[in-house]
Amino acid sequence: MSRGAGRTTLACVLLAGLFGCATGVPPAQGGDSGPPDDATRTDTTLPTDSPIQTDGPVLGDAPAPEDKPPVVDAPPCPAGYTGAGCADCADGYHACGSGAAKTCETDRANQPANGCRAGCAGACPASAHETATCTTEGACATTCAPGYGGVGCATCDTGYRPCGADCVAACSACNGKTVECDGACVASCTACTAKPVACDGVCIASCAGCTGRPATCAATSACLAACAGCTGTCLDCPAGFHACPGGCQADAADTPEAGCKNTCTGTACAVPDDGAAVCTAGACDFTCNTDGGFRKAASGVACVCDTAGGFVEDTTVHVCVCRAELKACAATCEDPTDPAHGCRGAACDACPTPAHGAATCNGAAGACDFDCDAAGHYVKSGSACVCDAAGHWEANAGGACVCASGYALIGGSCQVPPPCPGTMFNGHCYWYVASAAAWAAAETACAVQQGHLASITDTAENTFVKGLAAGDAWFGLHDPATVKQSVRADDCRTTVWLDSNGGTFTGSNDQWNDVSPGCGAYDSSDEIFGLRVTAAPQLWVLSLSNSNYDTILGLFTRVDNASGYTTCIGPNLACDDDGGAGTRSKIVRQLDPGDYALVVDGYDGAYGNFSLDVRRFVFTDGTVHTWQSWRGDEPNNSGGNEYCGEIYKSDGTWNDLRCTNSLPYVCERPY
Repeated sequence: MSRGAGRTTLACVLLAGLFGCATGVPPAQGGDSGPPDDATRTDTTLPTDSPIQTDGPVLGDAPAPEDKPPVVDAPPCPAGYTGAGCADCADGYHACGSGAAKTCETDRANQPANGCRAGCAGACPASAHETATCTTEGACATTCAPGYGGVGCATCDTGYRPCGADCVAACSACNGKTVECDGACVASCTACTAKPVACDGVCIASCAGCTGRPATCAATSACLAACAGCTGTCLDCPAGFHACPGGCQADAADTPEAGCKNTCTGTACAVPDDGAAVCTAGACDFTCNTDGGFRKAASGVACVCDTAGGFVEDTTVHVCVCRAELKACAATCEDPTDPAHGCRGAACDACPTPAHGAATCNGAAGACDFDCDAAGHYVKSGSACVCDAAGHWEANAGGACVCASGYALIGGSCQVPPPCPGTMFNGHCYWYVASAAAWAAAETACAVQQGHLASITDTAENTFVKGLAAGDAWFGLHDPATVKQSVRADDCRTTVWLDSNGGTFTGSNDQWNDVSPGCGAYDSSDEIFGLRVTAAPQLWVLSLSNSNYDTILGLFTRVDNASGYTTCIGPNLACDDDGGAGTRSKIVRQLDPGDYALVVDGYDGAYGNFSLDVRRFVFTDGTVHTWQSWRGDEPNNSGGNEYCGEIYKSDGTWNDLRCTNSLPYVCERPY
């Protein structure tokens, strides 16, 4: 084959798949095809003497590759900008301005002085009678100052009267316009249409409607008790008549249709939209549809939307509706973030609150929800708060969360305790420490081994603890109330309430007889005190110190009635008459939450100084104190500073002792 023919054939081959050759060979279909057989093969070579096209590029010679520019990443957005073309504001930023002037500014503290979170200028604007606030979305808003309402806070709210550009609670505070005419302040009732006289600073139609002051003094346009107090013309009408500009006029029917009893014109009372006409003190008055959100306007006979209550007017249908950010609840507008009104739910009833929980509104949806008392180790379980079983907490008889059986409170959590260093009894570990220590130091030493000073709740446990100790020993009972107060009480009209945690109260009783506390004894002097118990039911010790006279101590339920000397005294619960001078009156009794009356008395005319101990002993591990083994007159708080409990080795009875004394002690740890 000639050189030229070879090149032409190659060109045809290269272009056959696209255009076909000049010889008529069709382009290949459907991809590459196999070579033709001899029967169908067509010689596509040119004759050797055919001219060869030489001008222009030779087909099959590939052009030199062109250089392409490298790919360059777009520069990062400036701080505060994001998105395509950096046209959006990043989190923590907000847009200010628009178009080419738009900028992204850093979110501010959501306070009016900063222009709120999404502010772009200075502080939020507010008119003279507005207070600037911030919405939850971070935008500026305003609320009206007290007494102002309406658009721009330009109208006076219910109970306030216009005084120039201001609103006042009473016209007496309005300089130069000290009387009220239809809700507005005026200088004189002579300028008040159809209400020409003043009664208690308010213009009315006739002095017949001014209780106790029926006489009309023309010079002052005021109602007086009698004409003797008026200089000049005065009109005092007889019964069945009332004063009018033309003289005395017979009372009319006291109905709005007749203009009410003291009318001077006989014209029916005006009826406002969204309200009703009524007669008040013989004069025309009106009421508004408060269920529809209306209230009396500050002036004139009109009912307007109660802006102070959160209502605004829907001008298209002239009805009062709640502002957009509030929730309609019957006749009121409420905060949709308040669980007391059902959050954003359709109902307005308070959200349910489980025991040991607090109602909340959940997230943007605002549905009723609740949080459990995490400090008390409660967690959510359905619609209730229960002890955190995953943390090994369980409820005791009083509903409080305590460590489950087999666990002890160690470092604030329930953990498997170390082996018992002493003796097991009823599932608890007890150990006796012979080295003496002050009460607080003993409790600390017990806590080091995940225990407390022993709690004693019944005879069997008391016997066990007594047997474990080698001598008199501390246990876990103590009185946390160290209040010492001088008090002076008398009777129910001036009840003195004692500290609800208890304490020591000193005073003296007099010789006046208020009430007998019982005990089959005659009394002649007593003092009455109130005690409000808020703690869970437990034993209290009430006692009078050894005094130089025969004392009587009475415990009663307290009735909420302070009208007389003894009206607060309810049924008698307990009473103790001591054995005479130098002995104690003492009551040991379980008190449930509620109000009680304590009566300090002297037998048969006896009186003098007293010291009243009101004591609520508790155990260090929180065990409720409901059983006791006090010896004789104990606890006697000798010296006024015995707050800690010891158990006597001899008989297992208890005594109160100074906490700074040193004793051996018994510890306890649950398992």
